[in-house]
Amino acid sequence: MQEIKAQEEFDKAVKENKKVFAFFSASWCGVCHATNPVVEKLSKEFSGISFIKIDIDKFQEIVMLYGIQAIPFFIIFKNGEPIEKFKGIRNLEEIREKLN
Repeated sequence: MQEIKAQEEFDKAVKENKKVFAFFSASWCGVCHATNPVVEKLSKEFSGISFIKIDIDKFQEIVMLYGIQAIPFFIIFKNGEPIEKFKGIRNLEEIREKLN
């Protein structure tokens, strides 16, 4: 999973990859830390999907653009467009279904 460090990295990841799983979190969010291993496991399982992690405290423009109001928050992009958005803790099977 790639940790996004600049707006340009986010834009490039979303535009250049056919399918992207974006994990929005924050360093202070305990639930996000607990969700991280689940997302890491999925990133190894779904090698054809680019997994990125975005710290909401560093990228307010992205947060506002996609209307993120709670974390953890997830967006699945396909061909540069968001096709699925969901928030909160998800189990492995539920996320796996959304990725298929």
